[in-house]
Parts: sequence; structure tokens; C-alpha cells
Amino acid sequence: MLAGMTGSFGAMLYMWIRYGKPDASMTGNGLLAGLVAITAPSGFVNPVSSAIIGLIAGVLVCLAVEFFDRIAQGGRSSRRDLGSRREWPLGRHLGWTLRGRQEQLRRRVERRPRLRHRDCSTEMPASWSRS
Repeated sequence: MLAGMTGSFGAMLYMWIRYGKPDASMTGNGLLAGLVAITAPSGFVNPVSSAIIGLIAGVLVCLAVEFFDRIAQGGRSSRRDLGSRREWPLGRHLGWTLRGRQEQLRRRVERRPRLRHRDCSTEMPASWSRS
């Protein structure tokens, strides 16, 4: 509980410093990140270290969301960051690659023939008998 609370506080504080106002959705993500981070070592850490673990997890989830948001947009700046519009070459390449793979999968699923309606009988096959 302590790690979840400090995780939500860390995420809220990070968003408040970075964007000028707290974000409720990222605060919830920080809460979940703190709880996930403390799950494995919960029996071996004291309360102070659990608070530190939760705080770090809350900030890390904000950084991870910004990182993947930048990759998904193909290197353009974050949707929340309206300031600089610099390109990020690695993110642009990864974004194009991920979107291309997603489009390939979508086309492959659309080309697959539809499954025909099969007669659903209630009888068990002979190979399933217990005798």
C-alpha cells in the first residue's frame, strides 16, 4: 500500500513538474506501477525502501509512457508536449516499422477465408470413448 501511494505521488509530481498540472490517468498508472514493483520483494523490504521503490516505479511509468508515445507517433514530439517539434530518428524508424507490421497483420487477417459454419453435433467422437 505504501509503494502504491508513493508511486501515485511520484507520477503526479513528475507530471506536475513536466507539464504544469497533475494528470489523473498517469497518477493511476503510477499507483499500479508502485504496486507491481513492490509485489516481488514485499516480504524482504522495510517500509522506507518500499516507499523508494514505489516512487521510482511511479516516475518510470511516466517516462515509459512518453517513450512509447514518441515511438508510436513516429518520432514526433509527445502529444502533451506542444513546444519543440524535433524529429527523433530512432523513434521515427521504429514507429514506421511497427505501423508497417501492424498493417501487414491486418491485411493478412482480411485475406484469410472466412470459416464455414460447421454442424455442431452433440455426439462424442468414437475415439473419445472410455471403453
